[in-house]
Amino acid sequence: MCDCCCGHKTDSQERAIWFFRQGYNCAESVLLALSEAWDLKNELIPAVATGFGGGMGSTGATCGAATGALMAIGLRGNRQLPDDLETKDKVSGQCKQFLHRFLNECEHLNCRDLTGVDMGNSEDRARFLAEGMREKCCEPLLQAAVRFASEIVA
Repeated sequence: MCDCCCGHKTDSQERAIWFFRQGYNCAESVLLALSEAWDLKNELIPAVATGFGGGMGSTGATCGAATGALMAIGLRGNRQLPDDLETKDKVSGQCKQFLHRFLNECEHLNCRDLTGVDMGNSEDRARFLAEGMREKCCEPLLQAAVRFASEIVA
């Protein structure tokens, strides 16, 4: 569980971990790190990602690191008009590649499956924090999400 990233960390991966350790959630941390790396400016960063931590509102659904990366990919695509189908298709393709790779290398997409914890359950959450699972489990997922997104949009 939670063992999908190893090796040398890039600056962006280090920044994602830094943001996470400052108190940002997983989705916010990945979005902030990728936005910084890609020079994306938007007043809604990181606020737009706040509700996605802990698996979308702490429900254990889609991993926040993954959703943060998807938001960053979308921002980088910068689709502004509804008839810009070329950008829509490009971003959708990049997001599909990201999700395929995340699922293939991390084995699961849902927070609950990746961590073995129900973030909405206070006892599970307390155990998660007490056992250092943020560092052991979530930080490698942050690194993986940043790496996959960075390689896909390169």
